[in-house]
Amino acid sequence: MDLIPEFKGELRLEPNQLTSLGKMSFATGGAVANVGLALNKLGVDVALLAKVGDDLFAKTLINILEENAPKSSRTIIVSKSDSTSYSIVISPPDFDRHFLHHEGANNSFRPNDVDLEVVKDAKLFYFGYPPLMRQIFKDGGIAFAELLKNIKALGVSTALDLSFPDPSSPAGKTDWKKFLELVLPYTDIFIPSVAEIEYMLHGQVSKDSIKDPRQAGSSLSRELIDMGVAIAGIKLGSDGLFLRTAASERLEKMGKAKPKDLENWANREFWSHNYKVKVKNTVGAGDSTYSGFLAALLKALSLEDSMAVASAVGACSVEGPDAVSGILSWDETIARINKGWERTGS
Repeated sequence: MDLIPEFKGELRLEPNQLTSLGKMSFATGGAVANVGLALNKLGVDVALLAKVGDDLFAKTLINILEENAPKSSRTIIVSKSDSTSYSIVISPPDFDRHFLHHEGANNSFRPNDVDLEVVKDAKLFYFGYPPLMRQIFKDGGIAFAELLKNIKALGVSTALDLSFPDPSSPAGKTDWKKFLELVLPYTDIFIPSVAEIEYMLHGQVSKDSIKDPRQAGSSLSRELIDMGVAIAGIKLGSDGLFLRTAASERLEKMGKAKPKDLENWANREFWSHNYKVKVKNTVGAGDSTYSGFLAALLKALSLEDSMAVASAVGACSVEGPDAVSGILSWDETIARINKGWERTGS
């Protein structure tokens, strides 16, 4: 559950200081809701796998999911011994957002909570945010890698997304490079942010990535391809999206969601600039961009067109008050691109 207070002006945190706020928005948040509901709006059938508590937040979440994607939440586990995960999103005007996060039931979600009977009929299995799920990373990724291996054996393609770990938490002390070395050979699509993947691979976020985002995207994505992933993207925030792909032999092994035209997709390096929009809110922008890319891949578009859709969906997202509200239908998104929507770079 995302709780998003509306800020009327500057945020000041001082003793005995009252800050006047606007309305509070309640929205679904996190990878399952952001990516799942975005894909649903883009015309992709989804089933949502997650764990929530037995509380008011859970009831609100499930109601929102059912209203937006009927029947998609039937596979969500309700745990009486856990509380529902929530985030308070601090996002005042002209201020980089900050999250106050409670992991809740996500910390008890285990690899064996994924029902392979549900997954086997899908084309694509997407999993988000291992750093916020203690049972996923506490063994270093051994059980999670086995889960992805089993899903790949069903012919289902796999996609993975990250969140930035709190350095002072157990997630922040995990050896994420070793985790990824175990997991990425069974991951077909991996599109982290530049900050997330630099921290996980190198232990810090480099200043060079800010000065030269394209070079950062190029070098980091090459590392990920060498670790076994088929399609490696790097979300560069205001600098767009960078993508690198493996050879056709690796793409061929992706499963049901592999690109239709392997020649077009194989051994490519591509940088997509953002579309120009008036930004209202950046929460979930990366998830929305990932959703646009997955939808385009599932609809058998070329690499160039898939990158355009990814950037377009991310741009639509930041025009709304939360991660999903601003996203258009598939046809509306394509029409907006085709009208000559201006980009931020050359």
